[in-house]
Amino acid sequence: MDGWKMSTIIILPFPDSKLMPNRKNGRSWASTAKEKKSSKDEGYYITLLAGLKGAKIKPGMKVMFYQPDNRKRDLDNLYAAMKHAQDGMMMAIGMDDSILRPVVLDKTVDRNNPRVEITLEIEQ
Repeated sequence: MDGWKMSTIIILPFPDSKLMPNRKNGRSWASTAKEKKSSKDEGYYITLLAGLKGAKIKPGMKVMFYQPDNRKRDLDNLYAAMKHAQDGMMMAIGMDDSILRPVVLDKTVDRNNPRVEITLEIEQ
């Protein structure tokens, strides 16, 4: 089945609010170093556990944010907070994240299970 495409969903934790650009308030990059590393590690290891190491992915992805509450959050701010997790994901896959376009963003509320679901198309 050369060229057959399959969707896969990677489920990551909802991003730490410290990683959201609108919350930086002039703090230095070092003030969030721990959160950045943790986010990158989560993206990396969750992607490895999903069995995607070396997978060939189709350009683009869909990112669905399941927020813990109804607080107003900009989609671009949420996506920026996912940068390090996305870097970890792509490092695990073995591809550069510059291929991830277009990126479709959306959000909703799930008070019981806040998370981020990233849908990728995998070529097998």
